[in-house]
Amino acid sequence: MREIGIPCIYGLDQNHGTTYTMGGTLFPLKHYMGYSVPFTGKDRTPVYISAQDLREKHFAPFLACVKAGALSVMANSCSVNGLPVHANYKILT
Repeated sequence: MREIGIPCIYGLDQNHGTTYTMGGTLFPLKHYMGYSVPFTGKDRTPVYISAQDLREKHFAPFLACVKAGALSVMANSCSVNGLPVHANYKILT
């Protein structure tokens, strides 16, 4: 995501994430985080990922894109390590 996300942020958002103006483009990052590794191989099913992999492989690209100016993130709709992402304080903060 980092290699594609950052150029998209700069290409789509004329303010490079510093502000949002009416009629501007908001580039949401999807799907935070762990969406791409379902245990069953099916969409929206639980995932189990080590803390190290979460940090290094899943969180790092989102962080890089936020630092580049992304102003919006869409949460993953499944659960990570047994807890739904929408209810996971540690992942969301």
